[in-house]
Amino acid sequence: MKQTKWQRLATIGLCSSLVINAFSGATAVAETITIESSPTVASSAKEATSASSATPESTESSQETTETSREEVTQETVEQEDTTEIAQEENLLEPSGIQAKIMPRAFVWAATGTTNRTTVRLNDVVDYRMKLENITTDDTNSDIVGPIRIESKLAAGMTRPTSVIIKVGPEEQNVVIGEGSHNANSGGEYFVWTESTRTVTAFINRLHGRTSGNTGYIKTLYFQTRITSGTHNEKKYIDSTIRFNGFGAVNRRNEMTYVDRFSGNLGLKGNLKFYDEDGVASKEQMSLSINPVLFKSTNSRVEGTLLRYPLTMTNAGSGLYRFDTGLKNIGTSNGGSWFFFSNDIVINFATATTNRIDKIVLAPPKATLPDSRTGVMTSRAYTSTTYTRSNYDISTYNFTKATGKTWRITNRSSNSGVSTNIMFSDNLVGTTGQFNKGNSGATINYYIYYKKLYENFVNSNGQKITPPSGFTQGKRTVINSEAYTFKQSGTLPDTYQADGKTYKFKGWYKGKTKPNTLTTTKAPSYAVTYDDNDDLNVVYEEIKVLEFPSRTYQFGFVDESGKRVDASTIDLTYDNWYGIGTEPPNNIPSAWATTKIETGIKANTKNNLKEIIYPVQYLETNSNDSFQFSAVNLRYQLPRIYKSISIQNQQGGFDAAYPYPSILNPSGAEINNTPQYFELKNNGGQEFVFNRTTAAAPENVQLPFYLRYVSSFLTGKAMYYTIQGPIYYYLTNRRVTENFVDANGTKITPPTGFTQGKQTVINSDPYTFKQSGTLPDTYTTGGKTYKFKGWYKGKTKPSTLTTTKAPSYAVTYDDNDDLNVVYEEIKVFDFPALTYQFGFVDESGKRVDASTIKLTYDNWHGEGLATNSADSNKPDYWKTVSLEKGKVAPTKNNLKEIAYPAQSLEILSDRSTQYSAANLTFTLPNYYEKISVYDKSGTFDIAYPFPNIQGNDYSEPFVEGENKLLSRNFELKNNGSQSFIFNRTTTAAPIDIQVPSYLRKVVHNPNLGSGVATYLTIDKPVYYYLTNRKVTENFVDTNGTKITPPTGFTQGNQIPMTSNTFKYTSAKALPASYTTGGK
Repeated sequence: MKQTKWQRLATIGLCSSLVINAFSGATAVAETITIESSPTVASSAKEATSASSATPESTESSQETTETSREEVTQETVEQEDTTEIAQEENLLEPSGIQAKIMPRAFVWAATGTTNRTTVRLNDVVDYRMKLENITTDDTNSDIVGPIRIESKLAAGMTRPTSVIIKVGPEEQNVVIGEGSHNANSGGEYFVWTESTRTVTAFINRLHGRTSGNTGYIKTLYFQTRITSGTHNEKKYIDSTIRFNGFGAVNRRNEMTYVDRFSGNLGLKGNLKFYDEDGVASKEQMSLSINPVLFKSTNSRVEGTLLRYPLTMTNAGSGLYRFDTGLKNIGTSNGGSWFFFSNDIVINFATATTNRIDKIVLAPPKATLPDSRTGVMTSRAYTSTTYTRSNYDISTYNFTKATGKTWRITNRSSNSGVSTNIMFSDNLVGTTGQFNKGNSGATINYYIYYKKLYENFVNSNGQKITPPSGFTQGKRTVINSEAYTFKQSGTLPDTYQADGKTYKFKGWYKGKTKPNTLTTTKAPSYAVTYDDNDDLNVVYEEIKVLEFPSRTYQFGFVDESGKRVDASTIDLTYDNWYGIGTEPPNNIPSAWATTKIETGIKANTKNNLKEIIYPVQYLETNSNDSFQFSAVNLRYQLPRIYKSISIQNQQGGFDAAYPYPSILNPSGAEINNTPQYFELKNNGGQEFVFNRTTAAAPENVQLPFYLRYVSSFLTGKAMYYTIQGPIYYYLTNRRVTENFVDANGTKITPPTGFTQGKQTVINSDPYTFKQSGTLPDTYTTGGKTYKFKGWYKGKTKPSTLTTTKAPSYAVTYDDNDDLNVVYEEIKVFDFPALTYQFGFVDESGKRVDASTIKLTYDNWHGEGLATNSADSNKPDYWKTVSLEKGKVAPTKNNLKEIAYPAQSLEILSDRSTQYSAANLTFTLPNYYEKISVYDKSGTFDIAYPFPNIQGNDYSEPFVEGENKLLSRNFELKNNGSQSFIFNRTTTAAPIDIQVPSYLRKVVHNPNLGSGVATYLTIDKPVYYYLTNRKVTENFVDTNGTKITPPTGFTQGNQIPMTSNTFKYTSAKALPASYTTGGK
């Protein structure tokens, strides 16, 4: 057996259709219920149904009047054996007392829900109708019966229906069904209200008769509900679900929009601008936050919960802050008023304001500055476009300090009602529909008052006086930080004149109460206390004075040559000193005290002179004290190239071009013997100060005698000296002195070309000293021989000397720049000047141009470390001390020459030394093949005999014999690339140094008993014989076998090459053929 199971499939369509499905040979026919929308309904309706449940989805439209639905339900056939699934929808229905007579195989129907309103207001009555119509079936013999359940869920703010009516039959006869199953009618039909879900559920057992004209079937479900509450623009829905036993659920939604009686777009915007007391836009680093409130108000009372919209104001720069909430569509049901309460405005400063800010207020400090304390509110009726204006006053809405960094406005009105004194507002009155707008878009101006202090200039009695030049009576200083230290601008003068009076500084004090002891610093500074006791009071008293004229003192500089030195290269610094003498006689330091000193003044340069300028001075005068003013503590700072400065030239006088000026006393008489009072002394480094100063000053004040202004109690007159011209100083340069000393520092006679004690002037900065000439390694003077040990700079001999032979160094301008060259006396052997010559002979016996042959060599100096004679000729016992490479032998008299100068070579106590030309290399032109000390016959041409060799410690010379013992030491060997070197050299040299045996100068180790020194002289040039390269003429057959040459030619004939660009040419033309020896 097979069992049939029903499953729903919901689709969206515009018409009914018949669907046939076939399973396993059986055909199941299902009727489709299609959701349709009437032509007046928006097409965005959505339905969704699943195999296990049906979910209603909202379809919203403000213009919707009806919603018609058709649902397609498909009944599927499955295998009988599948008995586990039962439609869940059947379990949702309550048991019915009437059993179905027949279940049709398929049906098509439509359900439409309608309301009489799409827009609702308070107390409106809503009629709801669910029409069930256009129902057809292929079975005209049976009724479609229940159970059927229709659930309608009502939105909040809608009352429960008081009755539910079904309209039956073609005439739609009203049938009231009762509430609760106990009030069911005869057909078992009733409704239930569920308060928790606000749902009315109708249970129906009749849907359709056999023909649409039959009586007895239900055509419409109807009920009414009333609107009791809502918020403006709120959507209210009636959601209905129709459930069929065995089929599924069909969902319907009807939408309405709640509209207030009064509504509009409300919002706040505006600006806050901050200035300081002077009307300058505030530069404070701060942020402003606001927290405007939106709430429902009726009859000026708050209803419901306040809605907050916190904002951070936008910093627009120059102290301007902006905000804009934007507009919100508001009705009297969900709002009605925007208020910006004063305590909802907060300033948060970046730095603390506990002390520095006094107040932040609306009242402008000047009448010319913007005033925002009063404003205008505009109002209009709901349906009107005409505004009325009314004034309001927010002058009490000043900021107060909440914390160190936070300021807010104390709330001036309760937020329990509406007030016209609210800073910003936008209001819709719920009872009248009146719109009120206050300060919208306006700029409210605030003024930040800072703590401040004032500068007062008073006499000893506290009476205000005219202040010194550069100062202002009552000057205001804004205190702009939390830990503020006041510093008065400028330096208070010791005395000044104003209004024909002279005032003398007595001191100053802070605050309202003058202390017994005043502070006497001339640049008042103190930490403020923020207690209205921070004002500065500067006290001066009127005095009698003497007037002194302005004076200019000039100083010039002359170098050793008598030329003016650029005065701008010399610094002259001094202090301006004011002093008082109170203990007559007042010409001793203890009698004088400093009343004022201005330090570190730089003298200007004008006309190549340093100038110290005194302006007109006023010194106090009384019967008890003396007063002085002068430039003191004069310091001349010289460039480093100068060693000293003097008031006199090197001859102890004055150059005629720069005479010493006359100096006149206060009476106008000339004073004698004054130069000594201008002499200077070194004060360390390059600084020079006056050597003699007057005692009429404190110990730490060096007061030049003739630069003073004196107000003496003895005379009561202004006393000063007149210098009738510039004072000239003579400068002496630093020098480098050259000293030649032995190892003990004792001076010795220098080498030729050098001078003991020679001085070189240091004339620039920086300066590098370079000794003239090259120091010799050894030299002889006064019967002594000295050997160079090295040199050093300055006074202290270092452990290691510098050994370069041309001393040079940067000077340090510290009296430590002299050159000290150290030589030590040595024992020497005096070698004479020696010359070794080499000539060249060609194959014809003629002299070859020696300049075409290159001879190079190295000057070698070596030391032998052998301690016995047997080792003295072994390479391992010799080391190279110096090697001067790349010497080129010059050509002289068509001979190559190697010349040794006369030398005094040291006799060392424990080793041997050698000096020699080494690594001799002869380089031949390309057209020579070889070079030999022997001619072709293996001997010497008579014209160029081999020389005799004389040893310095032998009486007879060495003469060449048949065994060639001498000449073989001059034989050469090919070294490649046309170069030839000595074939035999001495073994008494390092392995890498080739030293010819007979060109050496040797100083022997005294411990080996070989004599003092050895050298050899050669009495004539050594000649070398050159062999040309040649072209050989060969006559051969095709196999290369030599044959008899043609007549006029010679087999093996050789033609010498005679130049580096030699070109061979046959002596005559070769015959095309010839006969010889029968061939």
